[in-house]
Parts: sequence; structure tokens; C-alpha cells
Amino acid sequence: MQWLLLNPLLNPLHQVYFVIHFEERPMETEIKDIGTLFEQLGLPADEASIDEFIASHYPLPDDVKLSEAPFWNASQAGFLKGEILEDAEWAPIVDELNARLHANKPR
Repeated sequence: MQWLLLNPLLNPLHQVYFVIHFEERPMETEIKDIGTLFEQLGLPADEASIDEFIASHYPLPDDVKLSEAPFWNASQAGFLKGEILEDAEWAPIVDELNARLHANKPR
């Protein structure tokens, strides 16, 4: 925790001090990748399980959005949809999963 005192250049007879409180927050260190996305979704996150999941659900038809795929539960679907709509921190990884599940990927 840090404190910073500021003395703006006001009338010299009326010195006013502002106190600003800064909280130090640890930097986020979690690396976001397809494995941590699967963990976030409550799915097995080892490479073999991820590959098996993708193979068993591939190809997802082009007209089906990833978040609307029938194999997600409501919580998983809501998470995926929210991350994309908000362009949130998981969005690039959700996009990667989307690309890996749709049929238009190169073979």
C-alpha cells in the first residue's frame, strides 16, 4: 500500500494537500491457453483429452456458433458467449477452439 501527497499550486496562504491511496495488486500471471480454457470449462485439460474432445465434436456445422453447440451445459455456453461478446481476456483462446471445431479448417 502506498500513499502519495500532492500539493497543488493554489493560493500560497491556503495550502491544500490531497491524499491519494494506491493499492498494489499482483499482476495476473496465469497463462491463458487451450488447456487453461478447458480447465475453466471444467473439462479434462491434458493434451490427449483436448484432442479427443475436439475429434469427437468435429466438425461443428458452420451455421452453429460455438456457444450454441449442443454439447455445452448452460454455464459453459454462457461463459463462452460472454467472453466473445465482451472481447474479454479469454476471447482469443475461445476463437482458437472455435476454429478447431469448425469444418472450414484446413485438412
